[in-house]
Amino acid sequence: MALIRERPTDDNLDVALVAEEPLGVLVATEQAQRLRLGTADLRLDDLERLQWLGFPRSDSPAWHDYVSAVLRTHGIGTGAETADLREQVLEVKLARLSMGGRFALVPRGYLQHFPDSLLWIPLVGEPLVRRTWAGWPASSKRRDVALLVAAMEDPLNSVASGEVGGGRA
Repeated sequence: MALIRERPTDDNLDVALVAEEPLGVLVATEQAQRLRLGTADLRLDDLERLQWLGFPRSDSPAWHDYVSAVLRTHGIGTGAETADLREQVLEVKLARLSMGGRFALVPRGYLQHFPDSLLWIPLVGEPLVRRTWAGWPASSKRRDVALLVAAMEDPLNSVASGEVGGGRA
């Protein structure tokens, strides 16, 4: 089994959606104040003067292209800053955001606590939702794989039905 960002279309694989995470914006607190970005009504259009601190396209080409296309339709250029961020520790990435002029797209709960220099803001209408899929061979008859998929799907169903917490460990 593999956890993947892009839904496979291979007939030899079974897939299940195991996570949907609406993305919000992580931006320097000072930058948010200068741009008068609110915490309840932020739209992608409000970010047109900032640069997207993205991820390398090679990590997930279809997802990268989709995010880039959505950002372009909101006036945000394609000049994403992606200078091999995989090699940097999280603290360095957060420091780059704190300097201003940039934003990152991250789900709620990405970190338990952000530095005071950063502010996470949800996006109106949830225009970007990151999905995670589980994929496994369609010919598999393994019970442990079935139980694992069922356990991963359960929290997704609990969130969709409005339940919070109380899921299986």
